[in-house]
Amino acid sequence: MHPLDAAFDETVALHRSGQVAAALERYRQLINADANYAKAWHLLGVCYHQQGQQELALQCIARAISLVDSNPVYYSNAGLVLRTLGRHLDAANVLRRAIDLDPNF
Repeated sequence: MHPLDAAFDETVALHRSGQVAAALERYRQLINADANYAKAWHLLGVCYHQQGQQELALQCIARAISLVDSNPVYYSNAGLVLRTLGRHLDAANVLRRAIDLDPNF
């Protein structure tokens, strides 16, 4: 268990309740506490995606992938952002990686 997991779980609950801007700020705080906290990078990217900031979303999710390259959810969300950016071939490649990691995904 990571020392920030309790705060992360609270932030996820905030995010799920629709308070995206507040969650975004809390994910940033978690990253400031630990720049290698992949889960926070990933969901920070998801927040940016939800706010329409696709380039920032992709950067954050790519950072999460660089830290933990075995999580198919990270690749799936990167594919979603790439598709939103109109980068369909890149999206397909990233989504294939998610399936390679977990064929049941």
